[in-house]
Amino acid sequence: MEGDIINPKFIKEKSNKDFLKVIANKASFISQDEMYLEGNVRYTSNKFILESDKVNFDQLNFNASSEEKTLFISDNISIVSEGFKVEDKGNIISFKGKSKLKIK
Repeated sequence: MEGDIINPKFIKEKSNKDFLKVIANKASFISQDEMYLEGNVRYTSNKFILESDKVNFDQLNFNASSEEKTLFISDNISIVSEGFKVEDKGNIISFKGKSKLKIK
């Protein structure tokens, strides 16, 4: 790994005032654009919050994945799963392993 960043924060604005924000306690570079985020990783937008502890993150397109316990929260749904994958700049989110879904 090339180096470490403490308390990294990435923000990407999308059209129509949408945004994606990623924060963590620590980041390590895997390549120029890919990072390994650790400690209270939070992936948020104006529509949802996704939390996990260890996440692979592509800072260029904001795709992310994890094999760790994950919590997803939106207005009417919460999901606890064994991992996740975010693709298409936050438009597609897949949950891995055993998952628990609550609909309000």
